Amino acid sequence: MKAEYPYCVWAEDGAGNQLNGDNYMIQQSIQGTIDYYTQNEYDPVVDEIQAALKSARISFYLNSVQYEDETKATHWEWVFEVS
Repeated sequence: MKAEYPYCVWAEDGAGNQLNGDNYMIQQSIQGTIDYYTQNEYDPVVDEIQAALKSARISFYLNSVQYEDETKATHWEWVFEVS
């Protein structure tokens, strides 16, 4: 199956930070990644993704931006954490 650009995928990767007390977990967060692939050099969706995360008050950071020679696409990756 050949991907059509642009496209976005996300996944919950596992536990993020947790708060422990009295020898048990009190609160846990879930960490995941958002991956956006585009062939548009100045794609406005990149800013829209970040604005949506900020608006939803989701903690995140831009982990990497990679150009993929084989597909001529730019791969943006964010890491998010929710509790």
